[in-house]
Amino acid sequence: MFFILVVLSGCSNSTSNIQRVDTKAMYLTTIHWSSEDLQTMAESMVVSILKSEVLDDSSKKVFSFLKIKNSTYDHIDTQSITETIKTGLIKSGRVAIIDIQKRDILNKELEYQDSQQRYFQEIKKIGRQFGVDGIFFGEISAIYQKNSLSKDMFFKFTLNLVDIKSAQIIWSEEKEVRKIYKKRYFGW
Repeated sequence: MFFILVVLSGCSNSTSNIQRVDTKAMYLTTIHWSSEDLQTMAESMVVSILKSEVLDDSSKKVFSFLKIKNSTYDHIDTQSITETIKTGLIKSGRVAIIDIQKRDILNKELEYQDSQQRYFQEIKKIGRQFGVDGIFFGEISAIYQKNSLSKDMFFKFTLNLVDIKSAQIIWSEEKEVRKIYKKRYFGW
């Protein structure tokens, strides 16, 4: 009986090994895509955009995003990196973001409000939406190499901004992250 209690107590669900950690600190546990990669790349893009000549102080620019392409073998939540960049740009106060992929949903709501005018205190009018000045699009790619002693993972994130009037790429930035794992001869 004592043996069973000892075994079961060892299998109990313990939270003593769980801890909260700084979300900005680096905790390398794998060479694959990680939260640190997302944060590093998104922050780099936001800083570059805000420093660029694309954002002059004459007026607040209006941008939108297309889906970022994942050309890696890793599962990368590209929507998450897009949202992190959007949030950084909006917080700057120098950029407005329109979600053109949700525009159909918004237009259906406006049409519904217009058709039910007598029930709404304040009706939003169709035709008051902002047009975008530019659209961001990008891609995350990777190169993976390994041999018997090491693994090497290289990620590259490219983000471009296309001017809606001229169709020219008016801003472009790349951020690279490389991680190497080397096998030890002795120990862990």
